[in-house]
Amino acid sequence: MFLAHTHVQPKEVGTVEFQPQKSGRTIVTFTTPAHASLAFKTLDGEEKADPTGKLQKRVYMNSGSYIQVRQMIQSKNAPKSDPKRDPKRRRSR
Repeated sequence: MFLAHTHVQPKEVGTVEFQPQKSGRTIVTFTTPAHASLAFKTLDGEEKADPTGKLQKRVYMNSGSYIQVRQMIQSKNAPKSDPKRDPKRRRSR
């Protein structure tokens, strides 16, 4: 899918693990972070930050279905997550 839509060859595409609600997850790796960024940038779709600040795109397929692609490295331009909602935030005493 990445090669067809972006002309960027992934290094590895993991097996899709399906969740109970029939959605699936997989990890796609590229040879360098620059290749991963290029593949994400060239995918059609609007970039939206998730609650952790990582960018996602909804990519529509010919069948009318879509996949959600999440960039696993945080973008410098993405909004930061709210520290009050960050589960890793430690409370000071």
